[in-house]
Amino acid sequence: MEFSDSPQVTDINDHNELKEKLGNRISVWITAMSLGDTICTTPTVRKLKELYPDYKIDVYAYHPEIFTYNPHVDRVYNFKDQLSLSDYYTMLNKYGYTKYFIPYISSENKPKWDTFKTNLIDFCSLMALNQTLKDSEKWLEVPVSEKENKSLDEKLKELNINFEKAVVVHPSITWPSRTWPAVQWQELTRLLTRAGYQVIAVGKTVPHVARKLENQSDKNMGMLPCPKGAVNLIDSLTVLETVSLLRCSKFLITLDSGLLHLGFCTDINIIGMFTSVHPKFRQAWRNGSFEYKFTIVPPQGKCCYCSYNSPNPLITSFGRCSFGDIAICLPTAKQVYNYFIEMMNRE
Repeated sequence: MEFSDSPQVTDINDHNELKEKLGNRISVWITAMSLGDTICTTPTVRKLKELYPDYKIDVYAYHPEIFTYNPHVDRVYNFKDQLSLSDYYTMLNKYGYTKYFIPYISSENKPKWDTFKTNLIDFCSLMALNQTLKDSEKWLEVPVSEKENKSLDEKLKELNINFEKAVVVHPSITWPSRTWPAVQWQELTRLLTRAGYQVIAVGKTVPHVARKLENQSDKNMGMLPCPKGAVNLIDSLTVLETVSLLRCSKFLITLDSGLLHLGFCTDINIIGMFTSVHPKFRQAWRNGSFEYKFTIVPPQGKCCYCSYNSPNPLITSFGRCSFGDIAICLPTAKQVYNYFIEMMNRE
């Protein structure tokens, strides 16, 4: 699916043209690069439509597909760094749009908030609206259409998946403190398949967006090999097809990643492994509570949410554990499997 970078404008310096084309609109600028951060703006966008019902909303994002079918958004654009750096977007906001909102950037008249110590949904509304939403408004949405359902069916037709036994996993490489070793994913897959479940691995080997920051953690981001015995759908699905898959499947097991937030957009049972960031800062409202079908695997050992509990966090840049290349708080496959069984017993 292709998205343009901006509205069609003959002359960006023609203020009258900008006002004529954009004057009945407001814009939302999602400058966060990660998928999960983008999804966490959807409650704020929904609130903006409630606050400004007479204006159409244009969204600019690194992941515009998230808003393809969003009923509160009229137009979606692919955010481009080049246009931002050239002040092209500044001109659109200054002389075109009636209002503009930036969920991930604090201005001079707003306090600075920490995404490690604030719920991401709250962070977005605080930055854009200078207010938090009611708990019942903090639900995430990534709508899909029959098109994605059909394209997913086509890709899965030869795989004989039993969705009542389907466990989606996301063996990603991200911050060192949030990367579960391949050996653990393999052992978890063995335990699940031995118990009669079908494991499905999803994700992107090459991150969708080229990272801005040049550090070792960023360069290594991607995916671990698909565990043996799992259905390999890594690099096979679009984001919206992944949502369709989660809607069909019974379980999702993931660390704190974009897949967690995609899962929150569905009714799937979620087991989330948390290490450096406290889960209360990543949770979303579903079906009347934050706990609905959500099982938390907490940090193991002496460490516990180091980005939150310590004034001098144990993690350094991009979640590197101070005690080793592999975070010492990560659980074992057996521990995660035990949480899975506990969740099953509550069903």
